[in-house]
Amino acid sequence: MTTPQSSACATFPAGFVPFTSTFEVVGPNAAGDFLVTGSTNAANLAAISNLPLPVAANQQYCGFVNLAPDWGYAATAYVPTAAERGGNFSAFAGLLIDPLSSQPFPGGIIPVIRQSSFFAWRIYAWVPNLETSPSSLTFSSQVRGVVPPSQAISISSAASGAALSYTVAASTASGGTWISVSPQSGSTPGSTMVSVNPAGLATGNYSGTVLISTTNGSPPVTIPVSLV
Repeated sequence: MTTPQSSACATFPAGFVPFTSTFEVVGPNAAGDFLVTGSTNAANLAAISNLPLPVAANQQYCGFVNLAPDWGYAATAYVPTAAERGGNFSAFAGLLIDPLSSQPFPGGIIPVIRQSSFFAWRIYAWVPNLETSPSSLTFSSQVRGVVPPSQAISISSAASGAALSYTVAASTASGGTWISVSPQSGSTPGSTMVSVNPAGLATGNYSGTVLISTTNGSPPVTIPVSLV
C-alpha cells in the first residue's frame, strides 16, 4: 500500500508504544481515515499529552508506527490533535462504538474517565508486519575455505491470515559476495536458507546483512550476519 506523507512529517518517539492492547480498526470516515481502538494506561496517556502538537492539519508521523504490541500491523499515523488527545473523535461520530453499551459514543467523544480502558488513534493506512526468526545469524569458520552449514530464516506475517509476498537479498560490508540466500522470494509463511562461502577470505571477522522486503509496503526486516 502506497501511503502519501507530508514533507513536514513528525518523528515518532523511539520505543514508544501507546496502546497496551488493541480492539479493532474503525472506519473509514468521510475523509477516508481510520481509527485504531484499544486500551492504554495512565503513563501512556501522559506521554501522549506531552507529544508535540501537529504543525499543520493532518500532519503524519514519518514512516510506519507500531501502535500496540499485539496488533501485528504498522500504521501511517497522524499526529494527534489537542481534541483527539481529549477523546474527541467527532469525525467518527456513529462509527466509534462503546464496547460496554454496543452503541456509538455520543458525538464520537470518548469520556475522559474511560480513556485508559478505551482510547483511539487516527491513522491513514496500515500494513501487516513481517516476523522473522532468528534476529541474527553467526557462522563460524575457524579454517578459511571450510564451508559452515547453512542456516534458515523463518518468515511470517504478524497479522493472522494476512499473507505477504517477499523478496530476500544479501549484502556484505567487505570481502566480496560471501553470503548467498535461497530462495530469494516467496510468500508467508516461508523461509530462506542463508549460506556463506569463506573461500579466499583472510582470517578475521566479517559482517553482512540479509534484507527481507515485501511488495505491499510493510516495513522491511534487516538481519545481521556475522562470519567469525
